[in-house]
Amino acid sequence: MKTSIVKLPRLFFDTNVLESLATPPFNAYLEKIRKHLSHEFVYVLSPLTVDELLLGIHSGDEQFFRKDQAKMEVLRGVGQIRLLPFPASFALKQALEIHVNPPTASAAVVKKSIDAVIRARSKAHLEQGLVPLRLSRKTGGLNFEPIVQRHTLGKAEHARILESLRAKQVRRPTSVEWVKKSFRYFGLELGDGDWLKLASAMEAAFTLNDFLCDQAEQERYDFAKHDSDWIDVHQLFYLCDPSVHFLTRDVKLRNRIGKCGQASRIILLDEVVKALGL
Repeated sequence: MKTSIVKLPRLFFDTNVLESLATPPFNAYLEKIRKHLSHEFVYVLSPLTVDELLLGIHSGDEQFFRKDQAKMEVLRGVGQIRLLPFPASFALKQALEIHVNPPTASAAVVKKSIDAVIRARSKAHLEQGLVPLRLSRKTGGLNFEPIVQRHTLGKAEHARILESLRAKQVRRPTSVEWVKKSFRYFGLELGDGDWLKLASAMEAAFTLNDFLCDQAEQERYDFAKHDSDWIDVHQLFYLCDPSVHFLTRDVKLRNRIGKCGQASRIILLDEVVKALGL
């Protein structure tokens, strides 16, 4: 009789988890935490988490580069890198079996960026293309501009929409209207049933966006101080796959989408540490 192979669910890290696992006291327990998680999950990387680290390096001082490097080492993990596709293409493939090529870096480029950061002797070497390449006498580096441009445009558009909502220039979108807006750049021609299916699959991301709409209607909400909200929304695209879980330290994030079923797949690092008695 053949025995069936049980596929473990997948888990990816939020950026805020990395600093905790790269610094005392949690860094001393990193391997124990990894081993514990490996019994329950297959570890995967979100390219958005990579982006956030790279943006931090780009805007940070040289004196903090070693700390950023340590965070990248935690993110990279051990063994083969299992990189998720970018959120939009992942969601379309998962929900509707539609394959698209977003205007983002390829998996190979993302993996090379991770390796370049880890191998660099300084931020300056990374920026100047002086990082020794593996199995080569050549050197390379990292071009931050495409990442900066992509995130600047995304965050600016997100803030513009919320500002328009605050000014009552637009009304709050339904879930279907929201996914149509979110995926408009792909020029998809889908029937009402497919749009509804995609919206249903993206319950967590829509719920967070809906919460942000609530915040936008309040005068005290500062868009500039909360520009990372745009990234949080896109990280939650991955929860459209029932096998994907998200490890974070952001209690507020889980609370914000607590009314949706996908919130149960947001795991708090502090809960994991407590369960291990660390």
